[in-house]
Amino acid sequence: MNPPTRHRSNALLMAAASAGAIAGSLGTLAIQHWQNPTISGTAVSVPGTQASPVRKPALTARTGDHGVKLAQIINADDLEHKSVDLQRLGSEVASTDQALALRMAGGIASQADRSDFLRGVVAAMADRDPLAAAQFALQQFSPGALQADALRITLGKWGAANPRDAYAWANSNLSGPVKDEAINAVVSHWAANAPDQAAKWFTETGSTSQPLLTALVGSWAAKSPADAARWVETLPDAVNRDTGRVVAAREWAAQNPSEAAAAYPNPPPELAAVLADIWGSSNPADAAHWVNQLPSGPSREEAAATLATVWAASDINAAAAWSANLPDPSVRAAAVEHIAATWGAIDPDNAIAWLGTQPDNLRDRGYLGAYNSWAGTDPDGLADWISQLPPSPQADTARRSLGEVTIESDPAAAMDLALGMNPTSQADTAGRWFRAWRRSDDAAAQDWLQQNWNTLPDATRARLGTEQSRSQP
Repeated sequence: MNPPTRHRSNALLMAAASAGAIAGSLGTLAIQHWQNPTISGTAVSVPGTQASPVRKPALTARTGDHGVKLAQIINADDLEHKSVDLQRLGSEVASTDQALALRMAGGIASQADRSDFLRGVVAAMADRDPLAAAQFALQQFSPGALQADALRITLGKWGAANPRDAYAWANSNLSGPVKDEAINAVVSHWAANAPDQAAKWFTETGSTSQPLLTALVGSWAAKSPADAARWVETLPDAVNRDTGRVVAAREWAAQNPSEAAAAYPNPPPELAAVLADIWGSSNPADAAHWVNQLPSGPSREEAAATLATVWAASDINAAAAWSANLPDPSVRAAAVEHIAATWGAIDPDNAIAWLGTQPDNLRDRGYLGAYNSWAGTDPDGLADWISQLPPSPQADTARRSLGEVTIESDPAAAMDLALGMNPTSQADTAGRWFRAWRRSDDAAAQDWLQQNWNTLPDATRARLGTEQSRSQP
């Protein structure tokens, strides 16, 4: 057969706000100082504005004791508390003199420090006039992390006092992820302060927003998980009920896992996994006893798999001993697979040695999990280990795991791994990976095929020839 013929088949909008846009609480001079700040006589730009070339007196000369305190915080060695101290100072200054706070913010050279200080300023503004603070954050901050954080802080405070107005403003003036985060802040504070009212509002709207429901149920369940869980069961939408159960159960389990588990005696698989995850993190032995009491089926298997992962991360030997005594074969298989996956990322040699002691029907799934983790955490180590293996099904499994990771970064190396497999596995795996390579770089894949065509086994050559003849994906 001849070689196959080759073919190659925001802008950011920055609104200019006048003092009136902040409900008259800031003078035009304050905005100008904020937009054209200096520190130690050097012009500094604030995100979204242009720095003034005009030199002005040093910041501390204009800000007095507050300026001294600001300099102390910025120059202190206590980096752990720096962010909190800057936010606290920004709030303190803005609570009595917002214009001064903005001038000080403009004089902070470090963007990270300036952002922390401004978060405190906005929080103080929101305490006094949340509408003005929200408008200020939207108009004066460029889209990005600072604006999103300022809006989240503002809408959270507004939501605690007047959630309906806060929600209406966010719904009308924001968009995208910033809108979702701000509205979630409103609903979270509403649910924390008046969960019945927030729940009634959610039901009246007929909403199926999963982020909103998560925020509502999460805040409610943090205070009263049983009440939140009961309300969730009244939701007419099935998807809302499923989501609400998981959120309520997660919060409930964090407070009292046995009580949460008792509230859901026959949980669906996703809910069983949540309970096993939370409970297994605090008391895996008790969680294991609960798993054994669950009805046979997918939920018990999912719970066992989740518990195996969590327990193995904290005490691999205890998790392995637990798995050995599981009477249900399918549950034990799930546990072994997930223990091996966790162990393979931490200590692959011992994980593989442990799998060698398992019954034959458990080894293959376990090896796959261990190799997948090893490939993800130490691909070079796995590649070196594979190079020392004689041909075997186990070696093919390891090659496949490593190749699935390598195909994205080094497809030629992945193809070499495939060519090291037994003929049947080689043809199928090489065909899959060649197809993936063509999708990312068809020319390079075709070059590789031309160079290796004459050395390929017949079955692999036939499979790759078929893949090469397909239209480019």
